[in-house]
Amino acid sequence: MMGMLIKCIYAVIKFNNGEIVNRLLSGDSSKLNINFEEVGGFKFGRRMLEKKTYIMYEDGTIHNIDVQDYFYIDFFNTENYISVIFYNEKYFFNGDYFSPPNNAAIYNIDGTLKHQLLLPKEGFWTPDSEGWYIHSTYYADFPNLKGWGVMVTNDIKWPDLCFCLYNGTPNLIWTKYSQERR
Repeated sequence: MMGMLIKCIYAVIKFNNGEIVNRLLSGDSSKLNINFEEVGGFKFGRRMLEKKTYIMYEDGTIHNIDVQDYFYIDFFNTENYISVIFYNEKYFFNGDYFSPPNNAAIYNIDGTLKHQLLLPKEGFWTPDSEGWYIHSTYYADFPNLKGWGVMVTNDIKWPDLCFCLYNGTPNLIWTKYSQERR
């Protein structure tokens, strides 16, 4: 599948009341024969039973990726990978899941796991990593720092987002850059 480009990533969500919702997660849904909807807020008695995540390539082929417990998923066609940040707790039935503080992973463009992202050995999270988690992705574009990475934070011990650079390996690099949460 190398050389293929991703058009979009979407989920098919099944609820206990029989409702099935297609939700666009990332990418371009124009010219697709899929009706994408928002999942919507809480509905009394409605419980999510299953969530399957699919990669649709530019040529129209579709491939399942075995992740369910994520709150963020995106792809980078220029780098041929998919980034996934998982919830702080496991909610669903099966599939890949990585718990905090290393709650993110990189997948190959075909949906196979490349590696779990690991916090650096240095940073505000050492020696006690309790409560720390990968919060979001970020692209730094500063004169002395350029590149894609993740923001790490702790809801109790640290108010800022700390930037760690991704260099193609599982081990993130602490840049000593942090910014206020907004």
